[in-house]
Amino acid sequence: MSYTVGVTEARANFSRILDRVQMTGEPVTVLKNNKPLAVIVPPEDVPNEETLAAFEEVERLKKDPGHKRFTNVKDLMDAMREEAKELETGV
Repeated sequence: MSYTVGVTEARANFSRILDRVQMTGEPVTVLKNNKPLAVIVPPEDVPNEETLAAFEEVERLKKDPGHKRFTNVKDLMDAMREEAKELETGV
């Protein structure tokens, strides 16, 4: 179930809203004039740098018709990790 609050309520009950997000693991959408202004999410839902880089690379490769090596983000991330390991070990 999606949970939404207005800006005024969010300001008045911010700690309670953070507790709710932490306990339920579900995001809370903050509305201003009945339009989404922000979403408060648990930290594990925020993509890390590696994930963002992988998504960007997949999008770049999708635009390159000659490149079909990676068909999904998991394959690309695995290849990126392998390449990083090779760079670290010099193999």
